Amino acid sequence: MNDATEGSVQFRHEYKVSESSFELIKVADTQQNRDHYLLIEMTNSKIATEVSGNNVIMAASMSAKAYYIFGSCPSFIGELVSDMAASVNGFDKSVRLTNGSVMIRIEDLKGLHIGTYLFYKIVNWVKTNAPGYRVIPISLSNVDASEKNKDRRNTFYENFGLKFEYLAENGVEKASGRSLAILTTDDLIPYQNWPNINVRHLHSGLKDLAFDVDRMRRSLFDAKRSIRSHVRDRKKKDDRLRTLARCINWPLYIFFAFAGIAMGKILS
Repeated sequence: MNDATEGSVQFRHEYKVSESSFELIKVADTQQNRDHYLLIEMTNSKIATEVSGNNVIMAASMSAKAYYIFGSCPSFIGELVSDMAASVNGFDKSVRLTNGSVMIRIEDLKGLHIGTYLFYKIVNWVKTNAPGYRVIPISLSNVDASEKNKDRRNTFYENFGLKFEYLAENGVEKASGRSLAILTTDDLIPYQNWPNINVRHLHSGLKDLAFDVDRMRRSLFDAKRSIRSHVRDRKKKDDRLRTLARCINWPLYIFFAFAGIAMGKILS
């Protein structure tokens, strides 16, 4: 579409772009001595208008999802670990940093910096694509304000530059709250802290994953072989015990047989 103003011509072109990318990360749980492999899928799309060479974003969104694909907890394979998303409104120049909640869905994977890694992706994206935009306030609920989770939740957001007006509820300090309405994306901090997460290129990551699968397969084979060996040894011991029992029992049988005969003669 072309717009003419005062003799000049403005060229407008509306377009939509959507793209996805993938990463493989290895998450180490040093306390439990476990390793977890997660596939990270990042999708971003935007509807923009190009006006005389300048791009104006009308709407945009970005999501970061984590799936469990392999590791020390096979029962989690295929499960969605986390789903975070952000959106940009170019008309009122605002951004929304969450899609309702920022959370790790699997209890055993909480506290392993997975949320920090994914939310960094979100914050870095909005700072790049929507500088100076107003951040729509985030509300914190007392539903997830257990003593342990509350502190972890509040610190999580504060690390990324979000400031809150907290409320005490049922005697619990900072149980709920709402981020300040004056915050913009310029106030956000692209916080990076995931010492236990190793980000792999997809090709090399899959190669390492195949190696770990083979290592676990060999460990399982060795464990089965050890069990079979233990069963064989136990069977041999049981056979020896049965043989020994027969050796002990036969003389007793003979003794009681003769004793019975003798007792019969005496009584007759």
